[in-house]
Amino acid sequence: MQANGRHSSASQEDAFVYTGTDGDEGVGRWGRYLVYLVSLMLVLAFAWAAYFELDEVTVASGKVIPSSRSQVVEVLEAGILRKINVEEGQHVKQGDVLLELDDSRVGPLYRESTQRWRSLLAQEARLRAQAFGLELEFPETVQEDKSLVQREKQAYNTRRTALEDQLQALENSRVVLQREIDLISPLVKQGVISEVEVLRLRREESTLQRQVAELKANYLAEASSELVRVDSELKQVSEILLAHQEAFKRATVVSPADGIVKDIRFHTIGAVVDSGATIMEIVPVNDEMLVEAYILPSEVAYVDVGQPARVKLSAFDSRRFGELDGIVKLISPDIVMEESQMASSSLSSSVNFEPGHYKILVQITNPGIERAGMRMVPQPGMTATVDILTGQKTVLEYIFRPLENVREALRER
Repeated sequence: MQANGRHSSASQEDAFVYTGTDGDEGVGRWGRYLVYLVSLMLVLAFAWAAYFELDEVTVASGKVIPSSRSQVVEVLEAGILRKINVEEGQHVKQGDVLLELDDSRVGPLYRESTQRWRSLLAQEARLRAQAFGLELEFPETVQEDKSLVQREKQAYNTRRTALEDQLQALENSRVVLQREIDLISPLVKQGVISEVEVLRLRREESTLQRQVAELKANYLAEASSELVRVDSELKQVSEILLAHQEAFKRATVVSPADGIVKDIRFHTIGAVVDSGATIMEIVPVNDEMLVEAYILPSEVAYVDVGQPARVKLSAFDSRRFGELDGIVKLISPDIVMEESQMASSSLSSSVNFEPGHYKILVQITNPGIERAGMRMVPQPGMTATVDILTGQKTVLEYIFRPLENVREALRER
């Protein structure tokens, strides 16, 4: 009985031990699987870090500028401000009148020389028609003045009519003389009248023919001589008109390009504007847009002309609108040492600037980005951040860089 009891107890212990051994083996197997999985993930992560590359960028700050820069509008001749036609920030087109100066001095001279020039052009057209037997035609600039055209046509017709009347009178005399010759010619043959009378009549006929030729020649010679005089005077008046025209045009200041009005210097009507004074600036809007930015001297070695760049405009949320594409077009040959140099390069005071930076120009290659009905278009003066793509590095290189810095630091004395 005791033997059976011991046997039963042993069987239970064996059973207990067997069960415990299977559990340990299960736990160990899953543990090994976990170790294998973690090891595999570490290997994959290491491989990803060793081969996956991230963009390496140099960051620069600046602002958007037009490729042709701001157009300075100046007054070439001193004058009194009469009218201002634009306001600060107004969009204008090339040739739009920006302001007007008082033209009371040069205006009458310009109008007088213009009228004299047109009158001489009309006379030239009339005299040319008379001298060369051409149809009377006036230039378009003369046709605008109806009274002038009518006056010259009347002068042309008067001289033409006078010539024709004189020629007709001579022709009438010749006809009468010819009839007289025809009447006495038979009498000469009969001996009733002397042949001397016929010769006298023939001389008179020759005289009339010579008078006709002289009359025509004098008409043409007079027209040609007067034409030479008018041409000479026309050249002189044209030069005077050109000078007056330039002075008159300078009294009206027009926009040199399509753009936005900026920095109007004069606002008072009646103010005296000196010759050469800057009155305002026009910021072009249709030009190619550039970003003028600055980078640290320690970064310039990694930046080169032709490298791609990404431009973020502060006026637009880059997470919503994205970034504009660009390309590096220019790197200054030397650093900008003083803030006055930065001001001369038209950099806005809103851009953080420290002396000792290299200036770069980045060309914006796409005109704009449209998102949700809104369009991101770069405008002159917008501040921008530029990420210049200088290369690529793996994630592993970024991870080991701090360790490399620590190693270099430990080597210092």
